Amino acid sequence: MENVKILLTSDLHLGMERMNPLISRDERFQTFLKIMSLASEHDILLLAGDILNAGGLDSRYIDSINNELMKASDAGTEIYFTPGSGEIEPEGRLHEQISELNTTYTFYENRKEMMIKSDKGEIFIYGQQNGNSPFSPDIRRKEKQGFHIGLFYADFSPQSTEKNSQGCIGKREIKNMDLDFFAMGKSHNFRLFRFSERLLGAYPGSPEPCTIDECGDRFVISMEIENNRVSFLKRLPVNTVSIRSHEIECTEIKDEKELIERIKNAGSRDTMNRLELHGERDFAIGPALSEKLTGYFRGLKIVDMTEPSQKTFLEEGAAGDSFRASFFRNLEARIKNDPANSPDYNFIKDIISGKNGKTGGVLFCDS
Repeated sequence: MENVKILLTSDLHLGMERMNPLISRDERFQTFLKIMSLASEHDILLLAGDILNAGGLDSRYIDSINNELMKASDAGTEIYFTPGSGEIEPEGRLHEQISELNTTYTFYENRKEMMIKSDKGEIFIYGQQNGNSPFSPDIRRKEKQGFHIGLFYADFSPQSTEKNSQGCIGKREIKNMDLDFFAMGKSHNFRLFRFSERLLGAYPGSPEPCTIDECGDRFVISMEIENNRVSFLKRLPVNTVSIRSHEIECTEIKDEKELIERIKNAGSRDTMNRLELHGERDFAIGPALSEKLTGYFRGLKIVDMTEPSQKTFLEEGAAGDSFRASFFRNLEARIKNDPANSPDYNFIKDIISGKNGKTGGVLFCDS
């Protein structure tokens, strides 16, 4: 069998901007265009679910998507699609807009065929519509020869031996299916799975950010099949927008004002940034942070991983009129007035804030 080139993508969520405007419609579609351009250079395009946030998309948008799918098809690329949760109605039916897409084959519950043989060679593709039901016993290797790919939108847990009925592929399902490779969608992070030195499966991750936590380059997967095995696999970055990830060491920062200036210098105004604060912190963070930073960047999330000093911990906790604030004020007064008999500060800090007093909480989010 000659080399067969396959492109795998999932979780692009075209149309997501209607509910979450983090990435604009034009930017997300630009990423789709990049993917389809790459697809035209491959023999097969695998769509592993949540390509669209279907339902209510205007017909012109669907037509634009279909035009790009048709261009790849006209270039000789076969397109196989397993729908994800974003493409399924609440009652379990496939969205009508998905059934209109120009694919070689879309796997969904009203179609009995769960295995399709590619015209590109001895490539067999298996799929099943996303759902909470167990995987069909009909999804199992049909031929001894060839390369057999499972195209699924599901959780993938090769080490799990538990019987799973919630759309998860575990060790039992992998053994029963007896396929060569699992092309997966659902997880928004790139992951590879190996078993006995064999490449077993992969998630390409979301090719465009869906939350401000999805930082850096986002990928599709290009691979080649030769002699019934994966001979080549590479991540290809395709995202139009990148969310930058930074860490700020707070040990030497003297006050909230200086922290705000450090944050402002972390990126240009048109960027989206995810910041983690680390180290010891001997100053309180109050309302000035959100007042000065709201709208300053295109998007910003700040996660506090610092270890506040006792003074800072009590000062921040005592702010406001809540029951929690009253507790902190009473604690602060007791430590100040009767330090010999006051409760152990570090013990209380660990209980309230977690191990070592690190909050690990979201301090600010503007996205």
